[in-house]
Amino acid sequence: HAHPRVTRHPRLLLVGGLLAALVGVGVAAAAFLALEPPAPTRSPGQTGPACAPKPCTAPKGFEVYVSDVHLSEGVVRLEVSFRNSTQAEFLETVSYRHTSPADFSIDPGRNDGRPVFDAGCPDWPEVRVARGGNMGPMPLCFRAATTGLQGAVLNWRPDLGLFSVAGSVPLG
Repeated sequence: HAHPRVTRHPRLLLVGGLLAALVGVGVAAAAFLALEPPAPTRSPGQTGPACAPKPCTAPKGFEVYVSDVHLSEGVVRLEVSFRNSTQAEFLETVSYRHTSPADFSIDPGRNDGRPVFDAGCPDWPEVRVARGGNMGPMPLCFRAATTGLQGAVLNWRPDLGLFSVAGSVPLG
């Protein structure tokens, strides 16, 4: 009868060890979330942390600035520039942030909302912006809705890791 006790104890130790590891992971995750700085206050209608000069948005400190917005031949044309003002994060493996036209859309009701490309608005590959660095301007174009720029909003969802944050910029 000593044999069943010997096999039960290792199982109990294994289960107890797994439970302790799960609790440790939970505590580590809570500590990680507590390290995240609070977002700056925002002006009405802006999503994402504060940035300046407008129009811009800055999810988690990765900033996009919008300029030269105009409507031409049924296409909304604009330029975007980037600034990486992010803070180092716990267990971060790179200090750059990356984005591409695929991270942008224009609000619903404007065809499919994805960027369009032509000779005047070429596609561009993913860019990597080093912490503290700038890049741009880069062209972006979208099919215009029948209302033109009225109520148009540029949405940006860059890959910022596990806790990604989207931002939006009013265009019209």
